[in-house]
Amino acid sequence: MQKDTHLTFREIHGSPEAVLTSIREIQEIALYRKQPDQSLSLRFLSLAAENLPDHQQQPEIIYLRLSPLIPIPGPYLTISYTWQRSGSTADKPPQYVVLRPDATSFQVAPELNRVIHRTLRFAAHQCIHYFWLDQLCVDQTDRSDVENHLQCMNRVYAESQCALAPLCIPILDQWMLAGLTSNLDDLRTAELSAIECIVATLEHLVQDTWFWRTWTYHERLCARSVYLAIPLHGIRSEATDTRDCFAIEDDLIINIEHIQQIIQVSRKNDKVPGGKAQPSPAREQARRLWVLFREFFVERTIITGNTNPIFWNRYIMKAIDRRDNLVVSDRLAIHSNIRNHNWRLRTTQLQNARYSYSTCLLVLVLSNYLLFNYKLSREHFRLPMDQTIMEVIGKMEASEQLSLIHKPPTSEGETVVVFPLWTEEFLEKVTRESEVDVDVWMSGEGTRVVRKRPEGEVSLLPPTSKLLRRGASRQPMDVSVALQPSVLPHQSADAG
Repeated sequence: MQKDTHLTFREIHGSPEAVLTSIREIQEIALYRKQPDQSLSLRFLSLAAENLPDHQQQPEIIYLRLSPLIPIPGPYLTISYTWQRSGSTADKPPQYVVLRPDATSFQVAPELNRVIHRTLRFAAHQCIHYFWLDQLCVDQTDRSDVENHLQCMNRVYAESQCALAPLCIPILDQWMLAGLTSNLDDLRTAELSAIECIVATLEHLVQDTWFWRTWTYHERLCARSVYLAIPLHGIRSEATDTRDCFAIEDDLIINIEHIQQIIQVSRKNDKVPGGKAQPSPAREQARRLWVLFREFFVERTIITGNTNPIFWNRYIMKAIDRRDNLVVSDRLAIHSNIRNHNWRLRTTQLQNARYSYSTCLLVLVLSNYLLFNYKLSREHFRLPMDQTIMEVIGKMEASEQLSLIHKPPTSEGETVVVFPLWTEEFLEKVTRESEVDVDVWMSGEGTRVVRKRPEGEVSLLPPTSKLLRRGASRQPMDVSVALQPSVLPHQSADAG
């Protein structure tokens, strides 16, 4: 699979028929409905009893115990890292050896030794016994195990006590350190030089690849709390330790929410008592700071809010598109995890050049946010062929009343229509103001999804259902009359 979000659907497929054929194939081989969440069973790492007593200060080998798949045994820590030089420690870290449940063992790869060493110091400080690291806790040789973890990775991070991100970019001097350890009360009256220090420090910090990898973006959004471990390179912190900012040996540990608070306070400190911002160099520095970091902090509030879901799909798509990862199809699992999709794609089935990433994204949107029945709607499907997936989603978000698919009533009395998931008022209007019987509104599979009882109670359809009205015994009601404007707009006559 190639990343093709810069291409139009015509450039990818050539014709509308080819788009629909690809949609059908993707649905048939990879689309599935997520099962209700069960209790997680994971493999966990912990310090093994085989280690020497604590009085041996710097053992050359430290053993880790890898559990079998078990229910969560207690608070655990997740590690959010990138495959790069993992920062420095004051001394060479020991060699870590993992003891498997089957009594075999293996040495941890050199690039992970420092990651684990820094993690264990943080875990000891937080009194957390277990930790989870994907490379060691997922059986990389078992395709099924990899797929299962891909689809629940959001829960792995969400249910952990916190996530630690060991960065590689170090703090270079005391000036930078002062920017990160700033007292929030002092910042409220800080002068321009203090804000310049913060801006320069954070501009330096975000050069770390952790900020620009797709999986770490996913992990940051899904974890309940994220701490950054920033190498100090021998610089000693003189700031008073707090819960969100403290030093452990040669790492500065800082909660990412503390950085957000620094940014928010810096943006407010140049306002007059009436609340109006003063045009000043300090304000310009604060604006630079916000532009730099808004992408890293805005999403958690937005994606959990009650807003247009199509819009935030495009927002997340764009954020993912700006980042890098090795396997393009993994981006589909990442997107579904962040958006908590009910309908998902088995990404390991799509690691083939014949499948378009853009078309797979379209399948996810159609399945989760629009009512879509391929078999009934094939001849009436309209897709702007000369637009990219981002442009298509942009048109969706711009319309409060949207129809991608509209099949006019037939002699069999069927109406198939697509409209936004968030227009629940539409369903209430149709079911309350029309002569709709209990068995009239059905999903494409024949499962009842909307019911109107004699007392007027209405059950709205599930988010992923396909809406099909069966009513040959009476004049079929065109559901488009319930929308404003009264007739659903057709796309252009071009089948693309």
